[in-house]
Amino acid sequence: MDRRTIESLEKHVRSNLINSLSGFKGLQLVGTKNSQAQMNLSIINSAHHLGAHPPLMGYIQRPHTVERQTYENILELKKYTFSNVTQSLQQQAHQTSARYPRDMSEFEACGIQIAMTDSGIPYAHESTIVIELTYLNSYPIEENDTILVVGSVDQIHISEELIFEDGTINLPAAKSVAGVGLNGYSKVDDLTRYSYAKPNKDLEIL
Repeated sequence: MDRRTIESLEKHVRSNLINSLSGFKGLQLVGTKNSQAQMNLSIINSAHHLGAHPPLMGYIQRPHTVERQTYENILELKKYTFSNVTQSLQQQAHQTSARYPRDMSEFEACGIQIAMTDSGIPYAHESTIVIELTYLNSYPIEENDTILVVGSVDQIHISEELIFEDGTINLPAAKSVAGVGLNGYSKVDDLTRYSYAKPNKDLEIL
């Protein structure tokens, strides 16, 4: 399939194809509020770690050419949360991608129980991994007008039972689901971990 064939595909088909091309993605529900205490929750599949020293995470924001409640709330209060999408939450989480008016909270509209961090930022109560972040910067991507949003990891809410001794999170035990394209969800049923790779040394299964 060459570039001309790809570009000739119907827009929705092309979007699904390219979005699923890179494989499984981590899913997060971004929790925000504005200065009027209006709550917002939206699903994303582009959250990723940028580094551990200091702990930074980023996500790709769609072009800010129309109202983007999540992004605008982040810019306003500088605080937001990532809540992992679990098997029990996946249908409600997907529904948050609908375009609700600003005065309607996705928590209420989609049947997701709300919880609050100590600093007053909303997150999904059912999630097993919750990250509280502080906004640091935005970096425009000129090629398609999307935006890389960078935040610092301030708090992690997770049961210690879900963390291996080396710090790796047991995502299958956390019931996290992976995203496939724009509308697919897949269970994560198994996790194999190997020892640190070194030349001339056999790997061990941890």
